[in-house]
Amino acid sequence: ALHGYLACMSYADAQIGRVLDALDASPYAKDTIIVLWSDHGYHHGEKGDWGKHTLWERTSNVPFVWAGPGVAKGATSEVTVSLIDMYPTFVELCDLPKTPHKLEGTSIAQTLAKPAKAKDRNVYLPHMFPESYAIMNKQWRYIRYKDGSEELYDVKKDPNEWNNLAEQPKYADLKKLLVDQAPKTFAKPSPKRKKRDLILEGETFRWKQ
Repeated sequence: ALHGYLACMSYADAQIGRVLDALDASPYAKDTIIVLWSDHGYHHGEKGDWGKHTLWERTSNVPFVWAGPGVAKGATSEVTVSLIDMYPTFVELCDLPKTPHKLEGTSIAQTLAKPAKAKDRNVYLPHMFPESYAIMNKQWRYIRYKDGSEELYDVKKDPNEWNNLAEQPKYADLKKLLVDQAPKTFAKPSPKRKKRDLILEGETFRWKQ
């Protein structure tokens, strides 16, 4: 499984190289913003887990690489961002019409332009189960599960998240500060779809109603 996982990464990396080579050879190379991100990856035995549906750092940290006009070259930043920041960032960088709707994401255009001056923020991470979530920044990760159990990690000192600090009284104020960043109510899960068969028709397909 590990061999296949690494092979998949290597193959994807090679295909990204082909896309970038094609862009470099095109007339659009100098005015194209490139963003590389991915789905969250799998635990490979860390913390005794194999899979991806956790709220720990290992499966909620993804590649997020930007390049192009308005992006500092060769720079990195440790500030906390979210994938839903992409759309508001494109609105700012590409001078797109602003949506009349309130966006959940935050533009990171200034972070991309001047990463050394970027400020960290708390980011909300939902879970597959309603009312379970994490609130994280570059030092802390607070996790709350639907049953009320909690985890708190100082990821600067404990990057592998071995030491749960949630029950220590001295962190009560910090926990409250992080909890206040979470939603107060949660939407109900959508009803499960009835199973439908996939019908293949030559080079196309359709779902059987």
